[in-house]
Amino acid sequence: PQARPTFRLTYSLDVSERHEIARRHAQEQAQALEARDQARLAALNLMEDAVVARRRTEASAAALQESEAKYRMLAENGSDWIFWLGTDGRYHYVSPACLAVSGHPAEDFIADPELMLRLIHPLDRPAFEQHAADPLHTDDSELELRLLQPDGSTRWIVHHCKPVFDEQGT
Repeated sequence: PQARPTFRLTYSLDVSERHEIARRHAQEQAQALEARDQARLAALNLMEDAVVARRRTEASAAALQESEAKYRMLAENGSDWIFWLGTDGRYHYVSPACLAVSGHPAEDFIADPELMLRLIHPLDRPAFEQHAADPLHTDDSELELRLLQPDGSTRWIVHHCKPVFDEQGT
């Protein structure tokens, strides 16, 4: 058998080529690190913005809860009969003072939206119906009327409406 010749291939870069490759490699690494740092900074900024937004939301929610608690305390303990009547003709809220004024508990009005009309003295119903027909209550007037009490007596009250609008102006 005959010996095969062996070949040794060598490739040698001159010094300037090696420096250029090392420089490009270092530049690519620096760009990759810069891109990573920018991405981390952007993520931190987003997280910081989210934390700030959450704190604002929590503060707004706490302020709203405090305001609602104060309003509820006034409505629940006041001597004025306060109610919210929706555009659907149903009561959304009736304060406990309705018992002292009308002789009926709040639950009766919520369960039976027509109760109020039945309690108004028959001679005062036309004025009340005309008043109720103006959903914006542009007349901004107070309406004096008589309520029929459970014992058969009547009680004079002053009725005042103020519209409440939602975010769409409805």
